[in-house]
Parts: sequence; C-alpha cells; structure tokens
Amino acid sequence: MLRPLRACAALTQRARTLPLWPREWVGGGASYCRLRHSRLCLQLLRPAARHICCAARLRQRTDAPATDASALTTLRDRLGFGSDVELRLFWRRTGCRLDEPRAACSLLVLGTLEREGIGREQVRRFPGLLRITPGRLETNLSAVRRLPAALQDVFPLLALRPGVLAAGVDAICADRGLLPDAASRLDYLAAQLGVGLDRLCPALVTNTSILTGRLERVVEITRLLLDGGILPEAILDDPWIYKHNIDVMRQRLEWLNGVQLRPIRPWMLRSPEHLVRELVNRFQLRKSILSEHDGDLVAYLSERLGLTRDQVAAFERRYPAALRVDVIKLKAVLDELLAQGISGALVDDQPRILCYSVRRIRERCGRMRDAGVPVTTLLVICKTPRDFEQYIAAASGAAKRRPAPPERTAADGEDRTAAGGPER
Repeated sequence: MLRPLRACAALTQRARTLPLWPREWVGGGASYCRLRHSRLCLQLLRPAARHICCAARLRQRTDAPATDASALTTLRDRLGFGSDVELRLFWRRTGCRLDEPRAACSLLVLGTLEREGIGREQVRRFPGLLRITPGRLETNLSAVRRLPAALQDVFPLLALRPGVLAAGVDAICADRGLLPDAASRLDYLAAQLGVGLDRLCPALVTNTSILTGRLERVVEITRLLLDGGILPEAILDDPWIYKHNIDVMRQRLEWLNGVQLRPIRPWMLRSPEHLVRELVNRFQLRKSILSEHDGDLVAYLSERLGLTRDQVAAFERRYPAALRVDVIKLKAVLDELLAQGISGALVDDQPRILCYSVRRIRERCGRMRDAGVPVTTLLVICKTPRDFEQYIAAASGAAKRRPAPPERTAADGEDRTAAGGPER
C-alpha cells in the first residue's frame, strides 16, 4: 500500500518556492520533521495523504491491475449508456465517487454478475450492486445460493453487508416447515403482497429486520396491514412499518377505519398522534363540504358558481390545477369571490383564480375599490405584483385627472327657463 510519506517529496519541492518559509526549514535530512509541525504544511499534506490512502486501499481490495483511461469508457459501453453524462447521472444513485479505480472494480463486479445470469438491465435498476467489491460479491453469492429461490429473483440481496445477509439467509432457511402454504418468508410475503421476488427484495434491503426478525412478527404485521385496508404497493414503498409497535398500529387502524379515511398509508400508523388527528379533522371537513353532492367536486363548483357541468369540467382542459385545489381552500376562495360580488361568469373566464389565496383576492379587490376601478375581469387580480401596482397607479391617476361634472341646482333650471331655453 502507498504510504502518505511519499507525498512529502512533492510537498517539499513546492515548499521551496514559498517565500514565507526560511530555506533552511525545507532543506536537509530533517526537513520532514520540521515541516510536519507547520500548520500550513499539515493542511497541504493531510488531504493528499487521505486521497492516496483511499486509492491504494481500493486498488488493494479489488486486486485489479493498473488501469488506463479506458476503464470509464468500457464501463459506459458495458452498461449501455451513450455518453459520460448519462453514466455519471446513473452513478449518483450509488452514493459513491466515480473514478478509474472504482470503474475497474465495477467492471469486475459486472462481469461476475453477467456470468451468474444477471443482465445489464437488472444492474441498471439496482446500481448499488456496483459499489461492492469483488471479494464481498463472492461472499454474498455463496450465501444467496443457499436460499430456496433462483438467483435472478433475489439478486438485489447481494447489496447487503455479508453479516446481515448471512443472518437473513439463516432465518429464511429456518422458516422451512413453519408456514403451511409457503417454503419461506420470501414466498409468503410475495404471495400476500401479490408481487414477484424481484419487487419484494428491494424492500427487504431497505429494512433488513424483515429478513432477520422473528417470522411470527412478520406474519402478524403483514396480516394486520392488509386486513386494515392498506394497499400492498404502499407497504412495499414504506417497509419501515415493520419496525413499529403492533398494538399502536392496531389501535391507529381501528381509529382510521372508524372515520372511513381513505386511502390509509403506512406513515399514518407511525406518525405522532397530533399530526394524524389534524389529518382526520381535515378529512372530515372535506367530507362535510361535499356531502350534499356525494363527493362530486364538479357538481359542487357548478352549484356555487351557477355554471353548467360542462363549463366546470372544461377547467380540467383549460387550467388543470384549478380542479386539484384542496376542497377546504376552494370553499374559502369561493366564499371570498362571491362576497366581493364576482360572478361565476368571470371565474369561468379565468379559472386560475381558484388557485390564488384568499388574502390576495381580498387585498386586491379592496385596492381596486379604493381606486374606483370596478372588477370587470379577473385578469387584474391575477397580475404580478409589479404589473398590478402599475395598473392601480395608472387607474388612480386617470380618476384624478377626470373632471367632475358640475352639480345642477333648482336655481340653474329656473334661469334657463326664464332665458327661453329648454330645461334638460
């Protein structure tokens, strides 16, 4: 392995060019002993030594020969990427740095995986396999071969640490005969969740307690979640739910099912109670708003705005975000618009007004009323702050320049009549 002291010669040569150090400090046989006590030299030496040691350890682990600049190109071609940018974007998902030694290591790992029947597309779906070393890969392969499943189905488990994977394999092998309809917990979970092993294994890599924990606990939590109305895809997307207290989850499920909250997500079972209570309160409020319309948002908007269903349904094509606004906010916006005297025809002309805040609508309508400008279009309310200020300034100036008509009195009418002119 390379030693950090080998960088001292280059640093000493560089130090001779620095005018801040006396020349006798950097000359002679004891130069390193004196340089190492210099704070500036240590700042230069430590990063260089760290990078040298990391590269040397990686090269020693991989047992790969010295590589040239073609290692990255070869890896890019083997993975089927058309440019270095695509390769580096893919490599970010591994969480480690991409350089020549790492590329050489990944080439060895990729070759081993291809010999085991794991193709390029499978590796691109699970880039974490390329960050392991060839030695660790061989150890994990010997452990995975003990599983009662094909390697092509459980290959994501190769990304686990050898100790964790060995404990998981031991637990899976001990499951034989304990499940009536499945050979192991892998087959049981795949059957209960309705997915294949290639979809199940990434969740097991995320939460290894499903592999190494007690079989009875895994079965109980799985049945509790499925019977509680949680979808299998939601369980696979949040496998951390298997780490939480079963009694608390059971009570939370009874509560959420009692208020008929749908859909139920695993995070609702493990979040603090005040957050879930706020969620339930908002759900009940939405339900009460749409209760008279059987939960139909289009019918609710049609009645409040005095428009036809076809006009409201056209919002989805003209401004899709208008129908994705939360029902609670939508009710507050409609209440404010109707209180300001804005008709449904104006909303139909500019449906994006439903996405704006109540405070903005109230403030701008008040500014326009103070300036003497009637609300004939909602485009003014939808303007940017700068454009709105310019519009109000122009409207206020025009109102000040407009001369007021003279007031007519009874005496004026009598004078015109006496002069022989008609009184209009």
